[in-house]
Amino acid sequence: MTEKKKPQFRPKKKLKSKSLMITAGGLLILLIILLFAERTAIKTQMQILPDLRARQGSVEAASTPVEDGQFRVIIDQVLSVERGKKDCLIHYENPAENLNAARIGLYDGENGELLGNSLRIDPGRKLKSLTLNQKLESGEHEVIAVIELFEDKKPAGSLQLKLTLQVQERLE
Repeated sequence: MTEKKKPQFRPKKKLKSKSLMITAGGLLILLIILLFAERTAIKTQMQILPDLRARQGSVEAASTPVEDGQFRVIIDQVLSVERGKKDCLIHYENPAENLNAARIGLYDGENGELLGNSLRIDPGRKLKSLTLNQKLESGEHEVIAVIELFEDKKPAGSLQLKLTLQVQERLE
């Protein structure tokens, strides 16, 4: 006669231990995601505060109407910074006729690294300079200016411009 094999079961202790480890791991991952999301949200909220360096006024004397859905940009095509310094002259203006606030970020044209960015610049405000995150080597650098638009502090679109950043011995 054949012997009946007893079914093999894992002891409950090992099963509970494994379930507990999986649950703890899942909770840890969830906690990390929530902390990162909260930190990003706080950073984003801070970056849409008004830029205190932005001044009232206009680079151009004549104003041109801006139609709904459009955004007018006034910025130097060639930006400049003195060698060994981080203060980059950009002469950016968000004309009063625009309906959206904006934030400008400069990115390295070769590797996409963020070189510097502003806080929110409301319509009718202009920004003369931007502080870079690092000092750059002398010469010309291709940069991408990313202008993010906001409507009531909510993202409303963006645009990109290719510009040249000149690092000079002395600014004239």
